[in-house]
Amino acid sequence: MAEGTETRVPLLDLEIVKKVAALPFGWKVSGFKTKKILRDVAKGVVPDKIIHRPKAGFGAPYRKWLRYDLNEMWNELTSEASVRKRGWYDYKALQDARARSQAGKDDLYMLQWVILTIELWTRRFIDRNPAEVLFAL
Repeated sequence: MAEGTETRVPLLDLEIVKKVAALPFGWKVSGFKTKKILRDVAKGVVPDKIIHRPKAGFGAPYRKWLRYDLNEMWNELTSEASVRKRGWYDYKALQDARARSQAGKDDLYMLQWVILTIELWTRRFIDRNPAEVLFAL
């Protein structure tokens, strides 16, 4: 949430959570439909097809990013020196996964995305002095 777009943040407010927790269960759930009170409030404001549609995730275009836009970042974060220094991954296996994805043989982009995000998070919150992180915000 600190780095992305979140629409749920107001719903995480402690006072709202306390008030909603105190509401009768039937106001919050109807059969297998959750978020009843939100759906009721949205009627007349949001189209019914939106209110009643199934839950859907938000898919980031990580395949395109990794295939094209983040190629340089991938190479830097998974260089042989970086991988050996971290000691968490097998360098040759990472390069093989990358080559297979880039060649269209396998779709291993989610694996690559996880590797990149873990490495970026680790560099920011583990490798750096905590004071630097705190005062950089």
